[in-house]
Amino acid sequence: MVGDALDVKAMLAGRPELLHDALDRSLAYLHTVANRPVAPDAAAVTGLAVLDFALPGVGLPAMDVLRLVDVVGSPATVATNGPRYFGFVIGGALPVAQATSWLGAAWDQNAALAVMSPVAARTNDVALRWICELLGLPTGIAGGFVTGADGEADFLATGSICCGNETMHRELLGLLKSVAYRA
Repeated sequence: MVGDALDVKAMLAGRPELLHDALDRSLAYLHTVANRPVAPDAAAVTGLAVLDFALPGVGLPAMDVLRLVDVVGSPATVATNGPRYFGFVIGGALPVAQATSWLGAAWDQNAALAVMSPVAARTNDVALRWICELLGLPTGIAGGFVTGADGEADFLATGSICCGNETMHRELLGLLKSVAYRA
């Protein structure tokens, strides 16, 4: 480890304030998405150079890190979750998907084995079953999800499907059939 040991108790004690600040910053950002330019301007992209600093000998204060990431990073984002984004087919986080993502991050589960996270294992199974039903695949088919987000992605898919968004269901079905036919 570089530098001094972290004060874990202090970090945990500061978590509520940090998460409230993250929520406030997130909501402020989302409030601007509909009216801001879709692409960041050149100054915002150039400003990202501020993030390229020497590895600190000790960790930076959490509130300072969050502030830096927001102040420098938010202006340099592409507004993919806004109503005027027509770029790559990336999607956009429905509010329920974003909220369950936050909850999944708070849970910090490892979905490798059911014993490590029963909820991740179950949501993985349910999401797979629902996707098979949407695709008209036979019951009992084996499958899995390959993603860097493991159980969180399964949890989000489950939550989004539960939301009952028919347009999303049709788009998901078309995408999955396209992928299944190419495989």
